[in-house]
Amino acid sequence: MRFRFAERVFTMLDVKANWQVCLQSKGKSVDPPKVVFSMNRRGDIAFNDAAWIAIGRPTHVNLFYDAERRRIGFRKCGWDGPNVFKLQIKFFRDRLPREARCIIRARRLMKQFNIQITDTIRFLPPTEEKDGIYSLDLTTAYVPEQVKRHWRRVNRIAGLSEHVRGAEIASEKD
Repeated sequence: MRFRFAERVFTMLDVKANWQVCLQSKGKSVDPPKVVFSMNRRGDIAFNDAAWIAIGRPTHVNLFYDAERRRIGFRKCGWDGPNVFKLQIKFFRDRLPREARCIIRARRLMKQFNIQITDTIRFLPPTEEKDGIYSLDLTTAYVPEQVKRHWRRVNRIAGLSEHVRGAEIASEKD
C-alpha cells in the first residue's frame, strides 16, 4: 500500500510500529457486566445480556414456583417440550458489541400461584440448583431507587391520574 504526501511516496512497510502499553492507575479496572433480573407487576421477568449469557443463552424455558421458600425457578429447555415459555429476545443493533434484552412473559405463573407484586422488583443474581433450575428469591427481592422515584409510581401512591404529568407539562408550555 502506497501513500502520496507532498510529492513523497511512503510505503506502509517502511514505518515500523513501536507500540507501548498505556498503564492504568492502580485500583481501577473494568468491572464485569452486572447480571440483572427484574419482574414487573404484570408478570414480565426481564433480564439483561449478561444474565442471558450466564444462564446459557436459552430461547425457551420452563417456569417453576416453590411456595414454601417463595422462589421462582426456570430451566432451559427445547421448544417442543411441555409447558414451554418462549423468551422474547431483542438485540440492540446500535450498540457494539451487540447487547440483548430478554423477557419471559410469566403472567400465567403469577395467576396460577397467586403472586402479588405492586412495583417492579429486582432480584439478586440467581442461584443454580439441582436439575439445572435457576432460582429467583422473592424474599430478598427489592424495589430499585429509580422505580421508587418514577413519576407514575408517585402518582399512583398519591391517588392521582397517570396523565397528571402530561397536563403539568402542557400548562408549563403556555
